[in-house]
Amino acid sequence: MPKPTATTKKTLALFWHFTRSYKFLFWYATVGSIIAIIFSSVLPPLIVSLAFNKLQALYTHHQAINFTVMKDYIIAYAIVNICSLILWRSQAYSTWKYIILVKKKMTDYIFNHLQQMDSKFHADRFGGALVSQTNKFINAYEQFMGEFNWNILTGIVAFSASLVILAVTNLFYAGIFLLFIIIYFFITYRQMRRQMPYSRALSSAESLNTAKLADTMSNMTAVRAFAGEEFEAKLFDRQTTKTMNKNLRLMRVQIKSEIWSQGSTELIQIIAFLSGIVGISFLHLPIGVLYLTVTYTLDLSERLWNFMFILRNLNHQFGDAADMTGILNLSSAIKDPLQPEKSKIHRGDI
Repeated sequence: MPKPTATTKKTLALFWHFTRSYKFLFWYATVGSIIAIIFSSVLPPLIVSLAFNKLQALYTHHQAINFTVMKDYIIAYAIVNICSLILWRSQAYSTWKYIILVKKKMTDYIFNHLQQMDSKFHADRFGGALVSQTNKFINAYEQFMGEFNWNILTGIVAFSASLVILAVTNLFYAGIFLLFIIIYFFITYRQMRRQMPYSRALSSAESLNTAKLADTMSNMTAVRAFAGEEFEAKLFDRQTTKTMNKNLRLMRVQIKSEIWSQGSTELIQIIAFLSGIVGISFLHLPIGVLYLTVTYTLDLSERLWNFMFILRNLNHQFGDAADMTGILNLSSAIKDPLQPEKSKIHRGDI
């Protein structure tokens, strides 16, 4: 995840503040994601590798191969996939439902908070920017919870379970792969930390784009009255140019990270294949070990590749939420009393 700055911590605290109202749905979605990834990505390759080992043993001893011999593997494989389907669908329903409920609660809270802010607060800010920052905060929450349930959690569980099984079947390769993962995570994390300021700068610039567009359109009568179309067009072009330049800076940093990430994942896939071949040829390991090693490595290397994009998305989401996080931690300089005096005027005449 991005460097846990004070703003990021406050954003996470706000996200949890709204989410905890629906704890059952949240925990069902979280635990469901953990169990579902085991049934969908960890157990099926393991069952197939055991079936391959069984077939290899039957061929080696010249025994008959029929449905009766393999039925346990077939039934187990079918049950695992059916369980995976049920778990993922129920988990997706829970995730989707609590996100919808939280977005409603969050939108109402922000609306009321902005209404309660004093006149100076609104005078110092573009109305269009507040609209943009509100939408970005709510969308950041939806995207973050999606990343958490379907990428972060599943990635951690898949890595842990797969490495344990690989350690049992091919300890030497599992050790090499674990060392590679640690180095990969460390370097990728440092690269994404450098990217965080670029993401936040881009998000702020995009909010200013929206603010400028909204305020110009809402005051178009005044702009035309003073023949200010050309002047406003130049101001807007200046703002969009700044946004474009910030986007280009972010792109350059991201491309450098992608080169490292893709090169690393391609390398580990080659190492996995060679390791499996060496294990079968010289160490006389079962054919199932080759299948398990290659399958898990392909899956985990794809998750390593996605890990970089997860961090990039988190950078973008926390950048989007940063401005509204700051606003939600502000309080109005002028506050109405909690229990205002009742009106003593009962009758009036003109």
